[in-house]
Amino acid sequence: MKFCLIGARLDYSYSKIIHEKIGSEYDLVELNEEELRSFVKNGKYDGFNVTAPYKEKIISELDRLDELAEKIGAVNTVVKKDGEFLGYNTDLFGMKYSLEKSGIRLKDKRVLILGQGGAGKAARVLAAIEGAKVVCNVSRRGEINFENCYDIDAEIIINATPVGTYPDKGLPVNLEKFNNLKGIMDCVYNPSETPLLIQAKKIGTKVAYGIDMLVVQAVKAEEIWQGKTFDKGYIERLISEIKEEIK
Repeated sequence: MKFCLIGARLDYSYSKIIHEKIGSEYDLVELNEEELRSFVKNGKYDGFNVTAPYKEKIISELDRLDELAEKIGAVNTVVKKDGEFLGYNTDLFGMKYSLEKSGIRLKDKRVLILGQGGAGKAARVLAAIEGAKVVCNVSRRGEINFENCYDIDAEIIINATPVGTYPDKGLPVNLEKFNNLKGIMDCVYNPSETPLLIQAKKIGTKVAYGIDMLVVQAVKAEEIWQGKTFDKGYIERLISEIKEEIK
C-alpha cells in the first residue's frame, strides 16, 4: 500500500520520516488548487494526508466524511475504500494528546484560537468537547483580530496559524500582553521549539508541542489505513525517535 501527503508547500514537512518509521511507503506531493481534482480522480494512492491550504478544499472532491470530520469541517486524512474516497480528521486527536501530555486543560478555561483554517477548526471543536468556558477565534479580518485580541482575557492560546514555521521567526501574538495565561499550544512543529513556545517558557507558561501533535495525528491516520491500533508506549517511543532525528 502506498500513501502520501498533499499540500502547497512541503519542504518543511516531517511526515515522510514519521510514516516511513511506522512502516508505510510514503511520498510528499506538492499540488496547486487546480490539481486537486485530478489528483483524487487519478487514484494513484491508497490514502493520503492533507495539509495547508487544502484541508477544507479537499472535501468537495471526496465521497463521504466521517462524523468528526464533518463536524469540524476539515479533513487531514483520506482513505480509498471500495472505490470511494473517505475523509477523516486526526488533527483533533493529536492536539488533544499534546495538550494532555503537557498538563494543559481546556475545561472551564477561556481559550483563544489563532487562525480559522483546518487546524483552527479542529481546535474549536476540541475546546467545545473539552468544556471550555469561552472559545474565541482570531483571524486577520474577523471581529476578533490580531490587533484587538489582547482585549480577551485568555487563559489558553492555541496557535493554528503557520506563523513561526521555518524559516519564519515571527510571533503570531505577543504573549507578554496577556495577563492570565495558563498554557500555550503551537501547532507549528518545524522548528519544534518555535518562537511562540520560547516566549511562553520565558513567561513561565505551560507549553504543548506541535511535533507531538504531528506524530499522533500521523499514527491515527495509520490506524485508519492499516486497521490496527498503536498503544501509548509505541507513540511515545516514536515521538522520542522523531525528536532525536530532527535535531
